[in-house]
Amino acid sequence: MMNQMQHKTAKIDFWINQSPWIGLARLERETIESIRKLGNPSWIELKVMMADRPAELVEILTQAIPVRYGLWWGLVCGSMIDDFAEDDQSMACVDACMDWVFDESETTRLACRKVSDPTSWSHAEGLLARAVSWSSGSILPDHIPAFVAAPAGVTGYMISGSIQTFAARGLKSHGYEKLMMHFIHLGEEVVSGKLLPEGWERRTIASGQGGFSGGLEIQSTINSGHFLN
Repeated sequence: MMNQMQHKTAKIDFWINQSPWIGLARLERETIESIRKLGNPSWIELKVMMADRPAELVEILTQAIPVRYGLWWGLVCGSMIDDFAEDDQSMACVDACMDWVFDESETTRLACRKVSDPTSWSHAEGLLARAVSWSSGSILPDHIPAFVAAPAGVTGYMISGSIQTFAARGLKSHGYEKLMMHFIHLGEEVVSGKLLPEGWERRTIASGQGGFSGGLEIQSTINSGHFLN
């Protein structure tokens, strides 16, 4: 059983070792001190140590893994709650994010930027679109010629914030802590490849041609079983 778990989290351990997440994730001081005492902890060790702090585990994982994985994880988490993408603005943000997942291009990034105006930042779907828009390029408006890159870690903060917001929105039918731990499990499944959609590596969907329908499309992808091994 332990060997299966270690195999499942091998990619997470790889990215944890490659990423400066300890300096980016928003963690309590005592958590940072405990982590540093472990030296070079594995994901399993972090989960055991922080079993009662799921929000901090989400912070660590969103800082350690690539933005594209984090974004898909956030979309999967959102699709689990009843009010996911229930209004036009949220749906537009989700559709733009889905296009970017399969076509990680400047065109789709700018489409996410267009739909994620400041009024959308108050909801989790808008935060995901803004995370994409700030994943590269300048964070300044188009009419300002200067180039300013997003601060280190900011896309991870937005994805983490969206996941935690989805958990808060799911309180009516689930407890927050329980839902957060389920979301962390989904993150592990995404990173391991079990919850990646077919075409993840090929990225065959053309920019602007997604035609997605929010949670239904994501749930259909999950339920179809078409995942990478």
